[in-house]
Amino acid sequence: PEPAKASPIVSAIRAQRAAVGGSVVRVPDAGVFVLTDPRGGLTGLSADGQVLWSLETANRGADAMSAVPYKGVAYFSGSNEFLAVDARSGEVLFRRALDGERSHVLGNRTAPFADFIAFPTMVGVELVDPRTGELKRTLPIPGGTTMSPANYGGLVAIVNQRGVFMLIDPETGELRGQIQTGAQQPVALAPRILGDRACFADRKGLLVMVDLSSMSVAWERPLPAGVFNDLEFSEDAVVALSRGAAYVFSPDGAELLKPIQNVTAPPLLSRGVLYYGTADRSFVATRLSDGEELGRLGLDARLSARPLAAEGFIYLGLADGSFVKLDASRLAE
Repeated sequence: PEPAKASPIVSAIRAQRAAVGGSVVRVPDAGVFVLTDPRGGLTGLSADGQVLWSLETANRGADAMSAVPYKGVAYFSGSNEFLAVDARSGEVLFRRALDGERSHVLGNRTAPFADFIAFPTMVGVELVDPRTGELKRTLPIPGGTTMSPANYGGLVAIVNQRGVFMLIDPETGELRGQIQTGAQQPVALAPRILGDRACFADRKGLLVMVDLSSMSVAWERPLPAGVFNDLEFSEDAVVALSRGAAYVFSPDGAELLKPIQNVTAPPLLSRGVLYYGTADRSFVATRLSDGEELGRLGLDARLSARPLAAEGFIYLGLADGSFVKLDASRLAE
């Protein structure tokens, strides 16, 4: 008989009681992984799955909520509060109440810059001190926004409710560039930027790629339903999750793979391979170049968060609160 294949699972632990939400996040300066859940819980774990700390917050309801890592700190915003947590110790560094137009009830989140954290509201972007959470200044967003911002070479990149992609100078508030797109009301997700291109999608399912060098729309592709999670964007592909299906395009807008159905969480792109979880509790690796399935692993629960690739391993968050570490090379054996 053939020898049994070694399992790709390196470690697995039930890290929290509720499903892991949003994305698996690693705080590099601390070497700590931070998981979130729709009930507002935060959990810090080591790479081998040991729970280092956990805490409860007042945030509720958004499956897309994720922590944002920066300089050893995990920043977490949601429906009711914005807090900063030391990723090594779990100590809360500051806590600020949120309501009204400052609430991140949809799962939108902050973005780190060199000397401030960009905090989106429905009417602008607040620049807050990363150590204290105190407001430094506010950048108004004409037309309002429900998106998360991104950092493009020190400029704040965001899209307003009317589909205008904007680049804003945080020092002066000056609009340094804008592109009118066909998008309407993008929700929660942040623009994904690679080189001089940025992509995003809207609540109706329009996938948009913009060329920042010429400040023009490179291409747009309609999807059957809205997109509310960040896209995956690499030199190989652009991937969007829309109503349980993953849509895969080349960076030039050509369809690379037929839509993949019954996908339960935003997929991961890593080194030319697409990783995703399905409703039958499988975790699948598919090569982008030819669509060949490289490996499939049965899980104890469905994938509920975007996986993370780090140092040759893939980290998963599951619907039963589990945190799983996989050896990517064994998955494809």
